[in-house]
Amino acid sequence: MNLVVKSNSVSELLIATKRNIFKDDIITSEVRNYLKLIKDEGDNGILKMAKKFDNYDNEKFKLDLNLIDSEVKEDFRKAYFRAKKNIKFFHENQRLEDSTIEVEPNLLCGSIYRPFQRVGLYIPGGRAPLISTLMMTIIPAQIAGVKDLVVATPPFKNGTISNEMSFVLKDLNINEVYSLGGVQAIGALAIGTDMIPKVEKICGPGNRWVTEAKRQAAIDKLVSIDFDAGPSEILVIADTSANPDFIASDLLSQLEHGPDSKAILVTSSKKIIDKVNKKLLDFSRRFNDKNILGKKGEKIFLCLVKDKEVQFSFTNEFAPEHLSLQTEKPRDDLKLVQNAGCVFLGHYTPESLGDYASGTNHVLPTGGEAKFRGGLGVSDFLKRINFQEASSKSLRSIGPTVETLANIEGLPAHTFSISIRMDVNNENTLL
Repeated sequence: MNLVVKSNSVSELLIATKRNIFKDDIITSEVRNYLKLIKDEGDNGILKMAKKFDNYDNEKFKLDLNLIDSEVKEDFRKAYFRAKKNIKFFHENQRLEDSTIEVEPNLLCGSIYRPFQRVGLYIPGGRAPLISTLMMTIIPAQIAGVKDLVVATPPFKNGTISNEMSFVLKDLNINEVYSLGGVQAIGALAIGTDMIPKVEKICGPGNRWVTEAKRQAAIDKLVSIDFDAGPSEILVIADTSANPDFIASDLLSQLEHGPDSKAILVTSSKKIIDKVNKKLLDFSRRFNDKNILGKKGEKIFLCLVKDKEVQFSFTNEFAPEHLSLQTEKPRDDLKLVQNAGCVFLGHYTPESLGDYASGTNHVLPTGGEAKFRGGLGVSDFLKRINFQEASSKSLRSIGPTVETLANIEGLPAHTFSISIRMDVNNENTLL
């Protein structure tokens, strides 16, 4: 049986479903040491780590995709191209345009967007190659205009990658691919070596080691990162119109991401909870993962919450990575949502749809970070640069305002940079 929580208190619900904060001092210390090893020894340090963690002893990490078989089955081709079409279509609508406005007569301000020139994309390996993550990271980066995209992924077989991954990389015109996983991949991309030039930003999900390596690299100003992605989680809000079979299948689909995943059901119906509890046990027998349900109170939380306002207050405070609204009027309920990585509306919109083919991005904020940002998108691969341009006339108009404010702040050189220009009569001498 899974943990059933009965409460109409947001604070009690948050305590009951509290996330495990994985602050492991050993991981933190070892990651720091491994990054130092890469700084000190470069490619030799990476090779040591690759032998230890990836069982890979080839001195060349860069893969030649022309030498890798890309033969795939027709059903995969069809599935890939349909998913690619939807992901591309959705993200093309996230394009940001340069803009200029005249805030006062002859005083122009604006913004221009410039893509990162070189971005590293980490694609986890684990039990199987994550083709979907390739699409979710490469496509928005290409739409943003990133010049050089670099993929790092753990070696699949004998230091190589799967046929399907090779097929996708070739189709998306990615030529720089390194057979590297874990901390060594992040360190190589962030620090740079003779064989692996450094990048400006690293995006993509990973395990605790990868996440910690990204975090430390960002703190040390070695590289920019997207955000911490993982462990995965889903929260389902359901009313009496919901189908318990659908709910149970959605909770299980999220739990199979890994042992640290979390699944929460929030409903006012005791009958729904009882049926979902039974279905979870029944359905779990279909899968090879014997630990998919975890221990009681560890991974699955079935919350009986009578008050709808409390349901959404708790949800917004929890800020789930995935939020499923399996209610009679999900569009109306969407208006109550303030914090979520991605929202799935209605009974026929499983979270798996967003993981692969609907078009939205599956690299999403976890651990409550949905309070602060959304999922990966085109804007993550762009830098906004603001600019301004004044004429002699507009500077004379607004100059006294700047002088007054600068004097109050005790910055006379700021005032001087204004007054020296206002004293010049010939506008042609102004830059």
